[in-house]
Amino acid sequence: MEKVVEYTLNDYNPLEIDSIFKVYESNQPYFILSGGAPATIKTIHENREEMPPNTAPRFKHYKVIKFHKDIIGIIDYVEKYPDEDAAYVGLFLIHKPLQGLGHGKKSFQILEAQMKKTGYKRIRLGVLNNNASGFNFWKSLGFNYIQEVKSTVHPERDWIILVMEKFI
Repeated sequence: MEKVVEYTLNDYNPLEIDSIFKVYESNQPYFILSGGAPATIKTIHENREEMPPNTAPRFKHYKVIKFHKDIIGIIDYVEKYPDEDAAYVGLFLIHKPLQGLGHGKKSFQILEAQMKKTGYKRIRLGVLNNNASGFNFWKSLGFNYIQEVKSTVHPERDWIILVMEKFI
């Protein structure tokens, strides 16, 4: 019997930008919280290009999460950051109407398994200090609070970031 693959993490395809934007558009409260303005198509391009300091572009990944063949989310991550043993999740979005149904957890488990298979020991991420639902989501997936820092990606936004980490 053929195995049915429900969730996949796919490379960005510019032909899918309208579907990707629907995910962004459904999460406008997050973008207002994080950037003070609603997301636009330009936001997608910025997210695809943004990287932490001293990171090689080949380690940056912007993946489209698909459930069956429908785009349901985005995961943006950097390998070998902040060190050789870690991967860092920069953005993780699930289409708002699909949140709370297990899609985020299952999608993230795919990335976690890939990172473990590749040899990474930890996954790290940052949550805005005023994003309680995001903090609780990551905590439910086994992430632990490490420290509070100021963001280096957009220092002009004065973000306070709660750094979280999970050993895999």
